[in-house]
Amino acid sequence: MRLSIRDIEELKRIKAMLTEDDHERIYAEVESLTKSSNPITALLRNIKPDSNTEDAVSFMEDHDIEYQEQSAEMLWDLLTFRVTSEYVMEIFKRRHQEAA
Repeated sequence: MRLSIRDIEELKRIKAMLTEDDHERIYAEVESLTKSSNPITALLRNIKPDSNTEDAVSFMEDHDIEYQEQSAEMLWDLLTFRVTSEYVMEIFKRRHQEAA
């Protein structure tokens, strides 16, 4: 999708005007997505692995509480960005379909 400067400004305005109800919907969707799995571990296994990567990531996944907490927080934050952007894009597209 190609966005004009005007479109980008509108998307930013929509995001800034999200209500508490909107944020609750976003929260519920993020919560649902994070229950399925944590792809961060798979990502770490696949970024230029060396002979120790598999064992290191398995150790972190199974025994490193700090890693587990931080990866869960990172996933939550990244999914919140994604789901918020999806929600804003849905509002934007709906407005432009109604106007057409």
